[in-house]
Amino acid sequence: MIKQTILFCLAGSFFWANSLAAHFEQKLLVGSVQFPKTIESMEDICIYYGGKKINTEVDREGRRISFSLSEKKHRTIFYLLVVDCANMSMQTTDTNTVQYLKTVPNEPYKFYILELIDGIDKNEKSYWRIKQTRLSDSGHIPDDAIIVCYNPDFVEKIEGGSELEFPKIYIKEDILSIVGSDSLLHDQTVQALLSSIDYNSLHSSIKHQVKQNIALKTIIIAPEN
Repeated sequence: MIKQTILFCLAGSFFWANSLAAHFEQKLLVGSVQFPKTIESMEDICIYYGGKKINTEVDREGRRISFSLSEKKHRTIFYLLVVDCANMSMQTTDTNTVQYLKTVPNEPYKFYILELIDGIDKNEKSYWRIKQTRLSDSGHIPDDAIIVCYNPDFVEKIEGGSELEFPKIYIKEDILSIVGSDSLLHDQTVQALLSSIDYNSLHSSIKHQVKQNIALKTIIIAPEN
């Protein structure tokens, strides 16, 4: 009876450990916004995700802004919204509690559903299925959407990606012709940053801390306290 109890406890511990590993096991996904090589100066872009303001890195030589997100390993569907934060608003309750963010009616945005498709076999790589669509009539932005605060009319396409890399956001090659000059593009980018200030208080900055749990044989990526 004692042996059976011990075996049961060991089996339960093994199941619990594996369940815990499956729950906490995360992967780091990298995303980027690629600008054309013709621009002379670059400014940062504000990006939100899941109630957090995401850290970004500006590669001025490569004309690229990069960011990374920590997510559950088996999550395959993500929402991506490109919108000028000046064209967002908050849906609140009677007590001024924010329920959700939404887009302003009749203002431009670009909304995408990104789905990671596994390869059929080991010889076929995973790829992203990208679908551009519209939000509901209310403009309700999904709570877990990746929100890129930038002029959506400047986005040429979203393509590429891999199992650990989001599809890349490409800014139009003729962006300087559209805006008028490099300095005017700089001014508009700064204005987009300023328009996001009202939402920074709703989104805390996120920092990642990587821990290795040898007992569970997995890597856990968790927010720092």
